[in-house]
Amino acid sequence: MYAIASVTKVVGMDCEMVGVGDDGRDSILARVSIVNQYGRCIYDKFVKPTERVTDYRTKVSGVRLPDLLNGVLTVLGL
Repeated sequence: MYAIASVTKVVGMDCEMVGVGDDGRDSILARVSIVNQYGRCIYDKFVKPTERVTDYRTKVSGVRLPDLLNGVLTVLGL
């Protein structure tokens, strides 16, 4: 069995979203987690939103403002 967290043929990914816009109904990525087929974490990063967050959805997402302050800044679609 694998003792270290490494990429395997099968991985699982989970993304947490936070709310943006006036009513917080629009979603934007806030966290990405990837595990290998043995359940070992191979990637887990908070993502710095490119829009103002109006609903952290903490009860569901577990995301809080301090988590995002040092998040990875990404620009998608370029």
